[in-house]
Amino acid sequence: MADPKPAGTASDGIDSRIPLVMVLMVSSPFLLLAWLLVSTLRADLHHFDQVEQSLRIFDQGLAVLRPLETLRDVAPAAIFVDQAGLDPVVQEQRAQVDRLLPALITALTDRGHRGLSSMSVRMQQSWDDLTLRTPTSNTLDPFDNLARFQSQLDDVLSGTLYVSDLSIGEPVQVSELLSLQQDSLRDARRHLGVLRSLALYTSLRSGYLSSFDAQRLDQAMLGLEQELVALEDQLQGLQEEGAGLDYDQDKLTPVWDWLDTVERNMVLSDVILLQREQVEQDAAAAATALAALSDQLVSRSWALAEHARISVITRDLLLALGLVLLYMLVAGFGLLFYRSRYSLLQVQAENLAKSQFLARMSHEIRTPLNGVIGLTELLRETGPNSRQREYIELIDSAGRTLLGLVNDVLDFARLEAGKLQLDEAPVNLRALIEECSRMFSLSVADNRNLLLFDVAEDVPAMVKLDSARLRQVLINLLGNAVKFTQDGTIRLLVSVVKNGSDRHLRIEVADSGIGLSESQQERLFQVFSQASVEVARRYGGSGLGLSISRELVRLMGADIQVDSVPNRGARFWFDLPLAGAQELRASRQENSKPAPSPGQVLVLDAAGPLRILLGQLLPNDKRLMVARSLSGALDWLASGQRPTLLLVHTPEVDTSTFAELRSLREQAGGARVRILTSVRGGCSPEVMLRFGIADQVCASVFSRQQLLNLLFGSVEKAAAGADANQGKRGIQGAAQLNGRGGRVLVAEDNQVNQMVTVGYLKKLGLSADLAENGEQALAAYQRCAGDYDLVLMDLDMPEMDGIEATRRIRALERARGWRRCPVLALSAHVLPEVGGQAREAGMDGQLIKPVSLDRLSRTLAGQVPGLVMASDADRD
Repeated sequence: MADPKPAGTASDGIDSRIPLVMVLMVSSPFLLLAWLLVSTLRADLHHFDQVEQSLRIFDQGLAVLRPLETLRDVAPAAIFVDQAGLDPVVQEQRAQVDRLLPALITALTDRGHRGLSSMSVRMQQSWDDLTLRTPTSNTLDPFDNLARFQSQLDDVLSGTLYVSDLSIGEPVQVSELLSLQQDSLRDARRHLGVLRSLALYTSLRSGYLSSFDAQRLDQAMLGLEQELVALEDQLQGLQEEGAGLDYDQDKLTPVWDWLDTVERNMVLSDVILLQREQVEQDAAAAATALAALSDQLVSRSWALAEHARISVITRDLLLALGLVLLYMLVAGFGLLFYRSRYSLLQVQAENLAKSQFLARMSHEIRTPLNGVIGLTELLRETGPNSRQREYIELIDSAGRTLLGLVNDVLDFARLEAGKLQLDEAPVNLRALIEECSRMFSLSVADNRNLLLFDVAEDVPAMVKLDSARLRQVLINLLGNAVKFTQDGTIRLLVSVVKNGSDRHLRIEVADSGIGLSESQQERLFQVFSQASVEVARRYGGSGLGLSISRELVRLMGADIQVDSVPNRGARFWFDLPLAGAQELRASRQENSKPAPSPGQVLVLDAAGPLRILLGQLLPNDKRLMVARSLSGALDWLASGQRPTLLLVHTPEVDTSTFAELRSLREQAGGARVRILTSVRGGCSPEVMLRFGIADQVCASVFSRQQLLNLLFGSVEKAAAGADANQGKRGIQGAAQLNGRGGRVLVAEDNQVNQMVTVGYLKKLGLSADLAENGEQALAAYQRCAGDYDLVLMDLDMPEMDGIEATRRIRALERARGWRRCPVLALSAHVLPEVGGQAREAGMDGQLIKPVSLDRLSRTLAGQVPGLVMASDADRD
């Protein structure tokens, strides 16, 4: 029983907490308001960044339109009139479009909208495929070809206006000005182009118009006149609203004059006598007037957006300043009030409190986590539907994430105190590398990545090191690579490097993700630090993983190096000494080579990861043709090539995949069709038969040999070991035990953990007796005369703890001459001193909560005499 506290201690403790309680009460509403203000400010800044990106698209779009319209208008005359002297003009304007179009594509990409990005890709492809000098029968066919491309450009600008929230600005909104640009003004420029093109062509040709051209001329004149009237009305309305446009009707006079010139000389005249110089001068003046009006609308939109940005940010900052001043005033009066009654706050002994907190946190968090993670494994076997399985996966992921954070905090504390030591033993390195890689099968597939692990032939089969700590480092590096990579590749490479007479084991993790700048690399390994605030906000994490990994690698005698460029991926590597390596060569199927391919292999990979891997592994292989698009694959097949295998990589099989397969199979002849998709993809046998799919591989993680088998081997070789079951976790992958009617005594006081442990043992074919404390466990052991195959003993239990119960069990065995029964500690304690106490009491090992079924089965296989691993055929 604890000693009573001296008089006054309790009240003094309460009094010392009063100022803290007061500060919390005063601060809580202000902190909430501050959070709301910060969120609002961030949202406003993000909104105006998007507005700026949208306006930049309009700037770049108008810049492309100027040479494009000139090229469009002179193209018919340049193509159909001999010796017109317009070829240099065509070449110059086309070169300007080639130079300006990439800036527009970049602006669309920066906007970050998937639809706009797709439209920009199609627009670039249309421009690349555009041919002016095609056999045509109509004068305006070259004009119409360019006009169709211009329509794509106009659709991009209209799409930008549609997806952007541009309802800002006073007294006129930005969206009103840009809508005018994309409505009447756009149509007016198109009609003007028709008139300009026909006039230039006629002035250089015969002086007569064909009936078709005359009809186009009449339509363009009527359309231009209507759009000019509408345009003047809309501009007048904007002026009256106070839009601030520097506009008067005289600015459209060149357009009206040009319209009169066309009517007088081309419509009302029997013979068209327009001269080239007059056409070029008057039409150019009209086009310049409309272009200047477009520039003015966009320029005014910039001004309105900037004024709105300043107003909103000023408002937010003033609110924040007012909140700070109000908080300081309220807090100051509150602190002055309490200072009159309480003088000083006593300083606590932080170091002792810290160590006690870590020990208690380890136990109290791991105990319920054991129930959460264990029950999710058992729930998977209850036949859940797809929605329930998704919820189970989310619970499992959340539990394991929390467990990882707890482990990071504890490892950091032990590293800081210098208490972490390595436990080195011979390890099958290839098995460890594959195990760590396979763990990320689902997350790799979720991010539409591919992961390749490759162990060089000269790497020793067995290496002496701390497998648990190396696994921790690899999981951290692979986890970061997967998290920061989308639609890309991750490579885990193991090789032997020589440094003079010494050999080292180089382990390297490389990805094609977001990469790191030099400044980000400098603070990457700092404690509680991440690459940037944006990275922390978007991807989360504690900022401890890499710092702990570096300290662990340093304990192993190496150091983690990093090489990275922003947006070009990152590469982490370290070199471990190979002094304890065993030069054994295990017979591995990995050494087998795929049968030589009888022909070529066509790979279609629009997403990109497989294409990147093949470019790295087989850069000059003549057997491969890798296409990044359906059109590229069809072009290759149209050249007469006939592959023996058609491999289509798609993250998910959908209707678009089947459409591509139909087109490819028609061209590929008798080629075998193989689908490579993610672990969540795949199609049914009926669908495979319907669309002529010979086989499919659902995988996202490969070894080098498995990737070669995928290209040049049979489907059995392609799927062998390539995470065919990686979409299943937990119980499906756990080993089951079978033996002589195994019986286990479980001493556990937590009812949830009782359910988990008994459920695991039942899955492993073992029966279990339950005891809720050490006394009950000792009594059950006596009743059965020690006839148990195993005792799982919790350490913290009421009445009698697990340490004392184990001591008495060992004493009972010695006194009665019973055989020694294995006793394993089943505990949430991870501190070394607890493990030492368990060994001193006579325990044979320790299972740290949370315990997975796989780890329990492997532990039982090594601890329980007479029990062996069951074959796959024996599993439930």
